[in-house]
Amino acid sequence: MRLLGQRFEQADINRAWIVRLDGLIVGACAITRSWTGGRCFGPGCWVEVLPEFRARGVGRVLIAAAATRATRLGARGLHASHALGDPAQVRIVEMLGFDRVLTAVEWTLDAEGVFAECDRVVHRLLARRGGVAAEYLVKPLQGWSEAERDQAVELQVREGGGERSEVTRRVAGTASRSFHRTVSTGILDSKGTMVAVALAMVPDDVAVRTDSGVLESIVVARSCRRGLVTPMLKRAVARKYLDLGGRIFTLATLDPHADTRRNAERLGPLETRVIVRPYMMLHGD
Repeated sequence: MRLLGQRFEQADINRAWIVRLDGLIVGACAITRSWTGGRCFGPGCWVEVLPEFRARGVGRVLIAAAATRATRLGARGLHASHALGDPAQVRIVEMLGFDRVLTAVEWTLDAEGVFAECDRVVHRLLARRGGVAAEYLVKPLQGWSEAERDQAVELQVREGGGERSEVTRRVAGTASRSFHRTVSTGILDSKGTMVAVALAMVPDDVAVRTDSGVLESIVVARSCRRGLVTPMLKRAVARKYLDLGGRIFTLATLDPHADTRRNAERLGPLETRVIVRPYMMLHGD
């Protein structure tokens, strides 16, 4: 049995593997560039093995390669990249080493409703402090300086996870799945420090498409999580999305982000979907 690095796409070099037996490709595996998972941040992983070659160790070889690579990238966990509901599928991934479970919640939200609710909260909080919000500057990604981009990446990696080099490329607009330049937004405090970041993926023709934009991440510095910053950030993102002609977008969060769950429920989601994702820790607890 040989394990071979395989370039499925240019973007996946060093992230995908195949197993050959007697010249036949019998299994394949790859890890994602996007990371999720709270305290066990890491990439997603998919693995496929031809039915007649299952239960012969092929999947374990592939997962071991993926886990080794993810560890070298600094990940703390490796996640099944697809939600599982079938008990048979769960047993299979358990055999491969995915021995824990994260429960993600994905909300479908109406941008008009989000803007209206966040605008109401912002005005209420401003009234309590005399209407002053001068210490905060809301700034879309396209206006960030190089130093501000670096700060945004640091905040995202520290609070929201992700591989630093990939987040940097997506923020800089040099990756195949770069973040949207106007909907993605940050908030700077009076010292010029980035204290909150929202990173979004938006289709170019969102105004005429039926599918939605995706708000991949909202991260706020711990010192600013209570108060004005979070609703200001969400209001700004919703406003920019509406300006593009968008209406519906999705937001997902995992177990550790209970405050995000509570806030999302307050926004009156059009749909709520619970997603179970098995995972394995790479460095232990």
